[in-house]
Amino acid sequence: DRSVKTVLHADEKKGRGNNVIKEGFLDKKGVRSIRFKSRFFQLLQSYDEYGVPCLAYSLPKQARADVFLGVIPLVVNSCIVNKDVRNGRKFSLLTPGRTYNLRAFSATERDAWVIILGKILR
Repeated sequence: DRSVKTVLHADEKKGRGNNVIKEGFLDKKGVRSIRFKSRFFQLLQSYDEYGVPCLAYSLPKQARADVFLGVIPLVVNSCIVNKDVRNGRKFSLLTPGRTYNLRAFSATERDAWVIILGKILR
């Protein structure tokens, strides 16, 4: 059960010089693919290239290796996180350039991500 690996860090774990606020596995739907694929996500306090909080993701086998497939800058007042009320595990992150469709391994895990992202985006 990979959802157990999600940890909210009380101490400041450094990843590539960035503070990791939350990390764990989520499924992400691609732009061209209709299928969800498992990715390892890290919510970073700051990312060197952007200077704002970011949601970085990598392949599961590269978890915690700081080799990211993508980095989503979380710009306050321009990103929105929405829960999917029809499916208890899905949520969306709306950014100015794209909507990211994500799925957690449980409704509880989804709610934890939505709460922490909501706090970051205020």
